[in-house]
Amino acid sequence: MQLSFKTGQSMFKRILLLVVAHAVFTVGNYLDAQTLFEWPSSKIDVTRYNYIDNCVSVERRVSDSIRVREVVIVDTLFSPRSIGGLNPRAANADPIESTKECLARFNPQDIPREYTILAHKLFLDAHRFEDADKLVNHGLSLIPATDVKAASYLVDSIVMQYAQFIPFQMGSTMAFMEKLESYGPEYRDFYKLRAYFWIALAANQANNDSLAFRAANRVLELVPLAMKGASPQEIAAVAIGAARAVRMLRGQEMVDSLRKSTSGYVSMLQNNLKQSLGYIPSNLEYGQDAPKLKGDFWFPHSASSAPLPASGKVSLVVFVPSRSNLVGNVSFLTRISVIRRLAERYPDVQMIFASQTAGYFGPLEPPEAKVEAQLLDSLIRTFYGIKNSILTVTQGTFVQLPEPDSRRVYMSYENIDSYPPEGTDGSKAFNLYLIDENAKVVDRITPDLEGEGWAIRLIDALLDRQKKSINGGRQ
Repeated sequence: MQLSFKTGQSMFKRILLLVVAHAVFTVGNYLDAQTLFEWPSSKIDVTRYNYIDNCVSVERRVSDSIRVREVVIVDTLFSPRSIGGLNPRAANADPIESTKECLARFNPQDIPREYTILAHKLFLDAHRFEDADKLVNHGLSLIPATDVKAASYLVDSIVMQYAQFIPFQMGSTMAFMEKLESYGPEYRDFYKLRAYFWIALAANQANNDSLAFRAANRVLELVPLAMKGASPQEIAAVAIGAARAVRMLRGQEMVDSLRKSTSGYVSMLQNNLKQSLGYIPSNLEYGQDAPKLKGDFWFPHSASSAPLPASGKVSLVVFVPSRSNLVGNVSFLTRISVIRRLAERYPDVQMIFASQTAGYFGPLEPPEAKVEAQLLDSLIRTFYGIKNSILTVTQGTFVQLPEPDSRRVYMSYENIDSYPPEGTDGSKAFNLYLIDENAKVVDRITPDLEGEGWAIRLIDALLDRQKKSINGGRQ
């Protein structure tokens, strides 16, 4: 099948209309299908709500409709004018008011054990913090003393929900951290480390440096304890958490070292990790030559003339995952928003996307690989608005399951396997691999974890270093 670029563009526009219509229809369903509140207010008739899970449904409907409008439509895809000019940011208080009204009929001692975690989040959302504490004690009292696993799961889930509130709604951060330390043997040190890790990230994003540093220090203190009895997957998670804590605590020193050399930056990261972990994780061995990307389809085609990433230019390599989550996944869209802003901020930084064909694209019948690659290029340039970019697409290989299943299971591909750490396209989805002007991998940045600010600091350091090198300065 022959397909011109113009034909591909036209086809993409039709698909784009379908995807946008689906997104708007989905968002509209949150509003139109509900008779219990009107947008953007959230008047609720709670007389029919006899169970706590009804309140869960209310909060999810209201908060999800706000989140989809705010993250997907306003920031990433298109102007709010295209859906009637509503400003979702004006309605941010709606979930709190909705939850307060619904929860007014319930007390902690009324909550069944199976709803403890969900109800705890609702009490936090409604700012009923004392009742949230009572609920935890009530929930633990319902668990048999011999069921340590269930108690540990409950405490971990509760702590993670508390952690999400720390820099924003909860006024007593130190009291919460004391609470975190007070949990008994049912709360493993691995879970405690993970909670402090999320506190550090949230505090960092809220520009609360003192809290971020305190939590990050506690992460590193807990590393030896968390490693005891940990599974291989947990050990890998501890290493990642420790690396992010080091970046947070030693950030300025690391940026200063990057202004001089990539090897100095990587050595500082690895030495700090070795002090904490006792070894250097193999999945954090940066500073090596960036693997050259391969592909069956390149956009623009001229990009295939020389191996990429290449020396002489700072680059960002971004892996695009399976096509199933590219429009509705809020986490992905948040990362894409950061990537787009970075592309606009740094037009001289080479933005390189890599992916493989998946055998499908949106509502289309399975397209040919070339057509799918063209549609993906249009998605990135037109839908995501990242126009000044390069895309390489590998034709996916798969195994087909026997009848009656017959599904295709696509295999991993060389490009994504060659960049650290080991993982799937989902685990590396829209992560930023920062490549210096000598085509060496500096670090991997997850935009919604390390944050956009960290990426800016590193890119600025590399560009400053490159500029001094061009002008005859020393690194």
